[in-house]
Amino acid sequence: MKLFVRPLRAEVSVDDLTQRRFETPPGAQSQIDWGQARVHFRTRSVELHIFVLTLGFSRRSFCQACSDERLAQFLDAHESAFEHFGGHTSEHLYDRPRTVCSGSEDIAHDLHGRLATAR
Repeated sequence: MKLFVRPLRAEVSVDDLTQRRFETPPGAQSQIDWGQARVHFRTRSVELHIFVLTLGFSRRSFCQACSDERLAQFLDAHESAFEHFGGHTSEHLYDRPRTVCSGSEDIAHDLHGRLATAR
């Protein structure tokens, strides 16, 4: 019986690790990414780009529909989110959004290069 159950126990322990919530103190971190949604607008279907900023501690989210994922929209959405929450967290966690990361491994260089040209 133990030999039969052993693989099942290993699978359960792996599932526990993948579903464990990452905790942060209040005001420490927000997570930011884009999402997409298809909506029916007048006579056709349109894809909206959804900016999502989620606070790490409370899991409260700010979402804003945008027409595209360009850097100007991205920065404006950040400002709207900061205004909505009355400030910002000390750290922002990005999941490599196309807006600021072109796919290179040097994320810091990529991000700063794109932001420098946007100013």
